Amino acid sequence: MVSGPIPVKMTQTLESPTPGTTSITVSGEGQPGGFFKLAEPLVGRQAEHHWQQDFGTLKDLVEARST
Repeated sequence: MVSGPIPVKMTQTLESPTPGTTSITVSGEGQPGGFFKLAEPLVGRQAEHHWQQDFGTLKDLVEARST
């Protein structure tokens, strides 16, 4: 994201370590400013929790579709 309250650079890497499996590695970096700078630890924890939920949902959807 290049606009919004916290510009974020995300990198997502998909790998297939063994046939029939896929792993994803996600890394993000952002530079909060203003109010968000003061709340940086809270914002970071909330973002991580949100991404874990989103990728958990994605995993469930992909696995349900493959059965």
